[in-house]
Amino acid sequence: MLLGVVGTAALVASVWVPARYHLADVGGAILFLVVLLPSLTEFEIDALSIHLRVPVPSRHRTLQRVCQSEARQLASIARIAGVDTDQISGLVDEAVEDTVRLWRGRVVEDTARIFLICRAVRLIRLSVRMGRPYRIVTPPVSAEDQTSVQDMAARPPMHRIVIALVDYAELSEADVAAMLRLDPVEIAHALAPPVHRDRESRSP
Repeated sequence: MLLGVVGTAALVASVWVPARYHLADVGGAILFLVVLLPSLTEFEIDALSIHLRVPVPSRHRTLQRVCQSEARQLASIARIAGVDTDQISGLVDEAVEDTVRLWRGRVVEDTARIFLICRAVRLIRLSVRMGRPYRIVTPPVSAEDQTSVQDMAARPPMHRIVIALVDYAELSEADVAAMLRLDPVEIAHALAPPVHRDRESRSP
């Protein structure tokens, strides 16, 4: 298949490339772009970019761009989940750094977005379990809670994480269950409307 691509490109080049360019030069350029460029390391691509004085896109820069474009949404997810406001920026930065460091292969934006959210959720879950490094704010549950904002704040942190991922990040319930390693029944329970204590006391 690769030979077919190179051969087709060479045939097109022989027709469309101006006569002042030698066909061998064009073939060498095509060979470089098709065969050698994808195998270069990040350092080699950056060195080539400096040498040619043109911005050659690299996996690292592409991934950084994708992550930074999702940073605002990631901060909102952390805020909905109940992370202390003063610590959200650090959580987002660490999730981005983890994603860039651990990513392998070609950058697919949708997959990178999910992976980034997974890294952030991992940090949030560690906070819920250990109380550090990013403190989860858990306000006291009161029978006076009436508004939707208070209802959301009164939920357990894990329920808030589920709601943030399903309702805000628009991930499917199945994806969230797999991401958090929860049973589908637990996901449904987290998404269910809260029942106030005064209603429970009146129920038979």
